[in-house]
Amino acid sequence: MKTAVETFRRGAGAFSVAALVVLLGTGPVGAAYTYVGNVTSYQQNGSSFVFTCGTPKVLVSFFAEDMVRVRMAQFGTFPPNPPWVVQKYDWDPVTVTPSDQGAYYELATARLRVRVQKSPCVISFYTMDNRLISKDHDTYRMAFDSGSFRVDKDVQAGDKFFGFGERFANGANKFGKVIPMVTDDAYHTDTDDHTYLSAPFFCSPMGYGIYFNNPGADSPGLNKRCVFRLGTDAANRWSFESHTGDLDYFFIYGPDLLHVIDRYTELTGRPKLPPLWTFGLGLIVNGFGTDTGRTACDQFRSNDIPADMMGFDDLWKDCNGNFKWFWKDCIESPGDCNWGSSTVVPDLAYMKSIGFKTWVWIVPSILDGPTCGDNQETGIANNWFVKQANGITDYTISPWYGAGYYVDFTQQTATEWYKSLCKDVPHDGLPSRSLQERVCAAGCLQNRRRRVHAARRTGESGMVRPAGEFQHRLGVRQPLPDAVQQRRLRFGT
Repeated sequence: MKTAVETFRRGAGAFSVAALVVLLGTGPVGAAYTYVGNVTSYQQNGSSFVFTCGTPKVLVSFFAEDMVRVRMAQFGTFPPNPPWVVQKYDWDPVTVTPSDQGAYYELATARLRVRVQKSPCVISFYTMDNRLISKDHDTYRMAFDSGSFRVDKDVQAGDKFFGFGERFANGANKFGKVIPMVTDDAYHTDTDDHTYLSAPFFCSPMGYGIYFNNPGADSPGLNKRCVFRLGTDAANRWSFESHTGDLDYFFIYGPDLLHVIDRYTELTGRPKLPPLWTFGLGLIVNGFGTDTGRTACDQFRSNDIPADMMGFDDLWKDCNGNFKWFWKDCIESPGDCNWGSSTVVPDLAYMKSIGFKTWVWIVPSILDGPTCGDNQETGIANNWFVKQANGITDYTISPWYGAGYYVDFTQQTATEWYKSLCKDVPHDGLPSRSLQERVCAAGCLQNRRRRVHAARRTGESGMVRPAGEFQHRLGVRQPLPDAVQQRRLRFGT
């Protein structure tokens, strides 16, 4: 009789068929995994089903007729819901019909069939007409090892992998790649190793999406991070893993991928509509002054190039975290100004007069140092900064900044404090509302990125829908960005 848990080890003292497979280079890498074994019983609680597999347990919960959460507890106890990314855990009850089909249990809703194979425990997802959508690999299925968790799934005909946040390399389909969830400064990125915005979520043309509700820990190397291996261990399977936390993922069925994304954003939170001018064409200058920006704006207009915004990169400020304009020195002491311009205010006013919105880049962190004001002391005193595991608040903010502090945007009081600091940025004689134009879309995205990074979670996605779809959904009509207006005039689109 088989035991409830089958164990495959790669150590020197345990040679088996599975170990031989690993030695041949086709098995999972990086851990000696124990694979979930046979289902011995299950219990139903409303729309949730707990399957006992010896000590480990597998929880299958229906959040909707087309969205299923799968969790595995190595020691049989499921931890509380993590609050970092998923914003909606409470959903309306779902009618699920369980049935014993001999070799497997089937859990059926009006839109999806989930099959839990008994020996061993393998989970498969089917359409109502019994078309296979996705399935655990028979051998390299749900597994655990000393705090590491992984599941391998079969590659289906037609499977492709689109998503994983903002990625700059290797095309849109990530099959054949290893994709770690690493949120970091992604300058001159020619690989998928890191990005400004990670999301352990993807869609497949097979009509489904998977969100891994465990983005791992942001530590050097792949040893603690969430990693997707998309056909790299073997061409017929793909996997996702984390070396901290739990095995916890959501399977979302479409089949329309817009429906998948709609469910995903309902689960994790939907973005607010930014100003429509942020969808237009723009330019950002760094270290060349507002006179350079003014010249660029003139060239856009004189060459009949539709454009809507002009941004100013990091050098606009004295110090990251004191929210004082370096340009102020340009006005008071032009000879000491490395921007080479003493016409900041009229330049900005001119850009506005010809239809450009202006904004500044903000990294939502507070540097440590005597020139950065007392904001770091205020944040520390109120416990508004993220702490490392050892309780230290200092981080290396980026290759350019050195030591500083990440604001803990998971705290509402810290968020409001940081927003109040942004509002205190001097506007140099321009209307105060211009601050809202200049504290930019990029700043907002950076804010979101740092919030995720600061929480040591990389799961949030800044997915943005087309402006037209926002307008349709919100039932509003707003002036289109200049670039969009001119495109429609020229091409009738």
